Amino acid sequence: MSERTFFQRILGISATGIAAEGSWTLEGKSVRVDPGKLPELSVSGKGVRIEGKGLPERILLLHGADGEFHAFRNRCTHGGRRLDPSGDGVQCCSVGKSFFDLNGSVISGSAKKNIKKYNTRRENSYIIIEL
Repeated sequence: MSERTFFQRILGISATGIAAEGSWTLEGKSVRVDPGKLPELSVSGKGVRIEGKGLPERILLLHGADGEFHAFRNRCTHGGRRLDPSGDGVQCCSVGKSFFDLNGSVISGSAKKNIKKYNTRRENSYIIIEL
């Protein structure tokens, strides 16, 4: 994750890019992600935002420092801003800098509630996110 300026934090601008067109599909109550189309996911500590195309909620998918893939509702419980991967967890992109671990639990910052974490699994070469 790249550092944001103070003004980017004030405006809540996420440093995480949106998943490439055609890299994921919504299939009922799950999202099928092709990591081969998302080079960002080949590096531990990086992630992508999955948004649009009929999704009920925005998703942040990250390749955790633990080597696993983790998916979260991409909305901070403090101010509703987007989240970014940050070391061994995720951080709100606003000035509150709420930090959550890979289970979605609040570690520090302004947030008082945990973020929603989705179950993920590998199916052949895909990552499946259960909504």
